[in-house]
Amino acid sequence: MKAVTRFLECVGAGFLILALILLWFFRDGILDSAILQGLAGAACLVGLTGLFARKLPSVLRVNLALTIIMLPLGAWGADIALQALSGRSALLPPQEARDTRSALQVVADLRRTRADIEIVPSVVPRSVYRFENDRFLSDLGPDGLIPLGGISGALTVFCNETGSWQQYTADPHGFNNPGPWISGDVFIVGDSFTHGACLADSETIIGRLRAAGLGIVNLGMSSNGPLHELAGLREYLSAVKPKTVLWFYFEGNDITTDLPLDAKAPLMMRYLEEPGFSQGLMERQGEIDDRLRKWLAGKADVPQFVVNPPVAALGRIRLLDVLLLRTVRNNLNLTFGPPSGAFALFERIIAQARQEATATGADFHLVYLPGKRRYANLLGRLSEDTTRDRTLAILSRNRVRVIDLVPVFDAQSDPKALFAGHYTKEGTALVANHIASVLNRR
Repeated sequence: MKAVTRFLECVGAGFLILALILLWFFRDGILDSAILQGLAGAACLVGLTGLFARKLPSVLRVNLALTIIMLPLGAWGADIALQALSGRSALLPPQEARDTRSALQVVADLRRTRADIEIVPSVVPRSVYRFENDRFLSDLGPDGLIPLGGISGALTVFCNETGSWQQYTADPHGFNNPGPWISGDVFIVGDSFTHGACLADSETIIGRLRAAGLGIVNLGMSSNGPLHELAGLREYLSAVKPKTVLWFYFEGNDITTDLPLDAKAPLMMRYLEEPGFSQGLMERQGEIDDRLRKWLAGKADVPQFVVNPPVAALGRIRLLDVLLLRTVRNNLNLTFGPPSGAFALFERIIAQARQEATATGADFHLVYLPGKRRYANLLGRLSEDTTRDRTLAILSRNRVRVIDLVPVFDAQSDPKALFAGHYTKEGTALVANHIASVLNRR
């Protein structure tokens, strides 16, 4: 019984230390996160129970020790099961109807039958990052070039979420547009939702807006965050002279993960810290294409972050994810909010973006896209609403017009059904119709 008591006391001390760590590392946002408050409170409760275990009856001590041992084993087992099942979805076609090739296999097969054109896997801005000395640097040469688009004019193999690979021919600047740019109605910056993941062109948000009669130049690229989008305005806006700028903001990762990562890239931060800074990308497309081709050729096996994984790979079990219970935490929405300073950094970025857009005479709007997490359970809703409230307050202070899709999704009978990995074709129709109606009214 002494061993059981000592075990419980050690566990209790560990949980109290965990509670202190939570309070220390997330102290700047602890009062804004119900999830963090709950985790810290639970850790304190378990810790105090363990420290005072010798005052509990013997039977209760034994049962408590067994529970503490079995809980992580059960949690790890649940994480393994969830990872194994993660590639299965009612939205996917039957196995025999899926294209389970990798992106590289698709590229290789297309090259054998289409020798007349250049065919490449999708390369997005963050693809070329390398991590060195706590910073993200470009892997495209000593001058640190970070392009914002892909290889111009190439047939680009993009992504596969629903069983078939999406492809598009990149425009003269490497973006997903149907041809050369013209001065148009709308200039758009955003991430994978505006890049077109992972639907046919006519079914994407941008494709539907074009079908509604809008002339669009679209700079959306997967994994883009607010710094990439500010860079897109700086590099290309003056060449388009649009009536309207739409900044697409996705609540699922723009502030929580994308911005903290990109803030570690010194070149990307220059777009914020030096208002006149530019890489001159508009005039360097030939150089960009050559560097990206060389970079791709130097990869014996294109890393997973360069192209989206094939459907067949979604169910693979990853040991580190199991140990950290990432799949369980994601399903329960036990994830942390933005790190300290992310909101202040975002406010600086959006204020600069609005200033640069309006200086050209364009109306500036932010399109707020909801994520599936807010419709998963109560914890997801609370977490996303907390972040959304602070984001909307920033936009209000900076007089940014918001096209908010959250109330539009909330009004649907089953918002979760509008998501595959990204939005389904029904989800993109809902988004595009609402944007078009708002722009028509304004």
